[in-house]
Amino acid sequence: DRPDGSVSKLNTYSDGIKVLKTIIKLYRTYKPMNFFGLAALILAMISGVFFIPVMNTYIKTHLVPNFPTLIVCGFTMIAAIQSFFAGLTLFSFAFTFFLLPQNLVFGGVSGLSILFNDLFGFNTSLFVLCVDIVLLILSFIFLGKKKTVGSILGSLLLPLFLAIMGLISDATGYANNDLFICALFGGVFVGIGLGLVFKAGFTTGGTDIVNQIIHKYAKLSMGKSMFILDGIIVTSSIFVFGFTNLIISSSFSAFCNNLFVSNNIFVL
Repeated sequence: DRPDGSVSKLNTYSDGIKVLKTIIKLYRTYKPMNFFGLAALILAMISGVFFIPVMNTYIKTHLVPNFPTLIVCGFTMIAAIQSFFAGLTLFSFAFTFFLLPQNLVFGGVSGLSILFNDLFGFNTSLFVLCVDIVLLILSFIFLGKKKTVGSILGSLLLPLFLAIMGLISDATGYANNDLFICALFGGVFVGIGLGLVFKAGFTTGGTDIVNQIIHKYAKLSMGKSMFILDGIIVTSSIFVFGFTNLIISSSFSAFCNNLFVSNNIFVL
């Protein structure tokens, strides 16, 4: 018991808020997909709640009298999904314009597609789509329906974005022959892209599913599991493209990738 006449140094409100902020920060750090997925869901629900009356009025009168409400709904929904599509765009851009031209295998199913493209001539976007479908089945088995739903959209859209970026690359004829520059910008853009996708509460499918399975059963953080799995894929590329050309650049690219995701840089 506290001695008579003593006074607590704790402030109920200010210290309570500090504790709450710390709890939220820890949850954001260790459960980024859950945290930002919940935020995206809340934003989407708010947008839906405000949009329903506007839609009902439009159906009955063919008029939209509450334009401010409609605008708020639109911007709220955009806030819920913009990170996801921005992440996919950056990821696909980095893959197509920096990593694929120099055969920089940075990890993931996209990295494997570079290996199979060189060895067997497989189309990269089609390879990613086929492998993602198999991994979605594994996700349903080991992670359950709820977790799998968050990976379906990324698994189907990423191959589409890769195919579109491939067409843009062919049309522009862009080529960068600087291996270090490609590794640097490829790694940074891929890392930022994945961070934005996770921020929206989604994944790009592929080995992200494997990472979630490892995270669930081996109790490793997403960043660590990504580093281990991507390290295996990067190391295997030595046997295809050679030590000198790839080991340093690909390792640097994979390091940047995991640095942004593991430390939640740009996931604020």
